[in-house]
Amino acid sequence: MITKILFIRRDNIGDLVCTTPSIHAVREKYHDAKIGILVNTYNADAISNNPDIDEVYIYEKAKHAPDKSKLSVWLNNLRVLKKIRKERYDIAIGCGAYSPRLARYTLFTGAKTRIGYLKKGMEKSKFYNMPLYEPEKTLHEVEKTYNLLAPLGINGQPSALRIFPETKEVNKVKDFLSSSCFLKREASHRLSHKQQTS
Repeated sequence: MITKILFIRRDNIGDLVCTTPSIHAVREKYHDAKIGILVNTYNADAISNNPDIDEVYIYEKAKHAPDKSKLSVWLNNLRVLKKIRKERYDIAIGCGAYSPRLARYTLFTGAKTRIGYLKKGMEKSKFYNMPLYEPEKTLHEVEKTYNLLAPLGINGQPSALRIFPETKEVNKVKDFLSSSCFLKREASHRLSHKQQTS
């Protein structure tokens, strides 16, 4: 019985957003499961307020923390991994193309079943115990991530991207767009007036 599922997404914001249809598909199939996700400090905001996710674990890359010692960053990341291991996830999904570091993080979660991509030609992995080979044809990142759900019995078409920005951030954008439109109208009006009077 699957009761806890963890996604791992270490890359950029766009790739994390492309993971949201897969997270939603898991939520729809496993309604009562705990869904967690391991992200980094610079992409975490992309999944804030997402109702499909129960817990977000955030780690930091040493190269993005120049004001901190590498040791302090590593110790903090170790605490994050210990918290994940304590949760005893049934499944961990390493999202993205194969990389040794992503594979190791998937292993470090302590999950019973570890899903992720292997490069073509790799015979086995000591990190993933339910690996898939990277697709031969070029796929959009949404589709590539969604394919990783096949071992969970999830197939078909992914849903739309799911982003849930804070209300204050939405209002900032609306205000900016409103003021931009106003400025454009004013500039257009002045240009039109100038052409009529010249």
